[in-house]
Amino acid sequence: MASPKHEWQNPLKSQEALSRISSTKARKARSRERVAERKRERESQRCCAALPQVMMLQTSLHKPSIKDKDRMTKAQFISNNRGIDGGKDLPQEYLEALYDIVLKSPFSLQEDEDARVRAESQAARSAAQKGELFLREAWKLVAKAEETMASEGEARVSLRGADVRQLARTLFEATCWPMLASLSVVLETQEEPECIELCITGFQQCIRTAARMHMDVERDAIVSSLAKFTYLTTLKEMRQKNIECIRVLMAIGISEGNNLGSSWQYVLHCISQLERLQLLRTRALQDFQFFASRDKGGAATPGDGRINGTARHRSYGT
Repeated sequence: MASPKHEWQNPLKSQEALSRISSTKARKARSRERVAERKRERESQRCCAALPQVMMLQTSLHKPSIKDKDRMTKAQFISNNRGIDGGKDLPQEYLEALYDIVLKSPFSLQEDEDARVRAESQAARSAAQKGELFLREAWKLVAKAEETMASEGEARVSLRGADVRQLARTLFEATCWPMLASLSVVLETQEEPECIELCITGFQQCIRTAARMHMDVERDAIVSSLAKFTYLTTLKEMRQKNIECIRVLMAIGISEGNNLGSSWQYVLHCISQLERLQLLRTRALQDFQFFASRDKGGAATPGDGRINGTARHRSYGT
């Protein structure tokens, strides 16, 4: 059995060593805090001293009324900031980097930025100007998303998984009407085969998406728009693109028949008109002519649309 001296001596030595280590770490931590505090104070004083010149630089570089030749240069900015760091000059690399930051990323409030974007959007007239504004806003969204993803490790955000089908349905509800308008206008005005093929494919894919997701309103609207481009019910001149619309409408009836619902009326009407044109071309009799009403005497006459057996066989070429 160990003596009381040895029983208590080793734990006490270990505790004393831990106390020394803890006190040493605490002193180092306090020293680091003091250094960091002084550094923050110097940085704060430096920023306060350079703030007026930075604001002047912001105005000089980004105010539209100032001509390019009158804007502040990098050398002028460095010269204006001499002796502001407690009588000393700031590092030239620091000032040059600050100048580049202000030049590339102007300081502005969010409401001012939104007002500027609205004004540019209203002033844009040509398709090129509108496309440039669209690309600019798209890149801003991408940059904002990258910043959010980069800061995800610093601040944990609770994320929830979304049903892919429901998400696709929501996105299609928001985009189907602009897509329908764009496809209709391009298909109506363009005659290039490539444009026509893309538009007809767009119609086909939109109908397939709406039908499979049971979006009745969107499906009926798109199918009816495609049916109008068949020109089967109008007196307009039928072109190749109208024939392609007929083919696509028939193909949709075959591939998406189980999901068309009330949109079948447009497909069936198209089939009926095609049959009527076929009968007119072959000079065959239409269905109603086989069930024409009899005259007052009960006898069938060729003039009232009824035919005898010989004429009926002749109409089918037999």
